[in-house]
Parts: sequence; structure tokens; C-alpha cells
Amino acid sequence: MPTALSRIQLTETPVVVRALEHARKRWPDAPKSEQIARMLEIANAAVEDEVARRLAERRNALAELREMARDWYPRDYLRDLRADDRE
Repeated sequence: MPTALSRIQLTETPVVVRALEHARKRWPDAPKSEQIARMLEIANAAVEDEVARRLAERRNALAELREMARDWYPRDYLRDLRADDRE
């Protein structure tokens, strides 16, 4: 089918063959190119979910660290330190 979009070649490695076998079982009436596109959509969603999960974990870890750090120095430590430099 004509398209202005770029195309790619895909070598049928063992991993690709297994993925195509799964795709054929899930969408038996779809052409191979559509099966691949659908598999890529699913894989992309999984990667996006993983990235979001890791980002949330990092943010939670930083929030915990910030909370822990409150006890590391007295409340006005930096202000007092800067005042000492001026004297």
C-alpha cells in the first residue's frame, strides 16, 4: 500500500518469530504488518508504564530522602553559617 511514511525491514530472528506466532494467534485475520504494528503498540505501552513506574519510584525515594534530611542539620543552619562568614 502506498504511503509517505518510511518503512523498515525486520529480520525474523527467533525472538521475532515467537512474537509473530503470538500475534498470529491473537489476530489471525490481520496481515503480518498489522500484527507487528499491534505488537509494537502493546510493547510501547508496557515501556511507557515501566518508565512511569520508575519515575514514581525515584520521586518517592527523593521525597523520603528529603524527609530524612530534615533532621541532619538544625533548622537555621545555613543562615547561621552565612552569618558567621560575615563576621
